[in-house]
Amino acid sequence: MSFSEVRRAKGYTQKKLAQSTGISQSAIANYESGKRRPDMIRAKRMAEVLNISLDDIYEFLGISSEIS
Repeated sequence: MSFSEVRRAKGYTQKKLAQSTGISQSAIANYESGKRRPDMIRAKRMAEVLNISLDDIYEFLGISSEIS
């Protein structure tokens, strides 16, 4: 499952998620397309709003959550 699928399943458009998290809609679009990666603070905000774990955010965005 992709991040955009999870977002839609939770009833959020990019715009609504942006408004709920204080993250720009263009940033969310960039995360979904893989052009950019959210920092920990933004990833945590999205996880809290979507009521999913931070690990899930990273998994759905295709990002390793391991710290090197």
